[in-house]
Amino acid sequence: DNLVMNFILIKFLQLSFRQVILKRNIFISILIGSVMTLILPYVLDMGFFTIIYKFLTAIFMVAVLKRYNSFKQYLKYLLFFVMYTFIMGGAMLGLIGLLKIDYSFNGVILYNFEFPISIFIIIFGATIWLLKKMAIALKEQVRSANYLCEITLIDKDKKVTATGFMDSGNKVERNG
Repeated sequence: DNLVMNFILIKFLQLSFRQVILKRNIFISILIGSVMTLILPYVLDMGFFTIIYKFLTAIFMVAVLKRYNSFKQYLKYLLFFVMYTFIMGGAMLGLIGLLKIDYSFNGVILYNFEFPISIFIIIFGATIWLLKKMAIALKEQVRSANYLCEITLIDKDKKVTATGFMDSGNKVERNG
């Protein structure tokens, strides 16, 4: 779960700031987040220190992503990273609640089997990606439909009606 969520958060940063982040830096950041998460169960009952620990994790993860031009730029990346963390967490809980799926601290529960939330996220992301591809294909079909017309080919006594594509070729005619 942690690997997938950290990767998505970093991709959101890339999209937000339209910055290319080296794959090596993304890997190091995700690795830091995952290692820090392995230690998290041992500090989970320490109240306020848990919040500080999570925030320090975010500080380190964002710090290794790129060479920042200024401290202000770094803070902006950190703020967006933390903001996306809350938004993604809330969106996932909202979606799980909307779909009335049982969940626990570790994942979603389907048919009395507990799946990591990241599998749910990957399936949801793949569905969104597929819908986007279908929308683009449909948009392309609609755009090209303006150049489609019904044609009738006549050869002596034989008639065939079909759909033709109008292009800017030589002597293209329509309605005559």
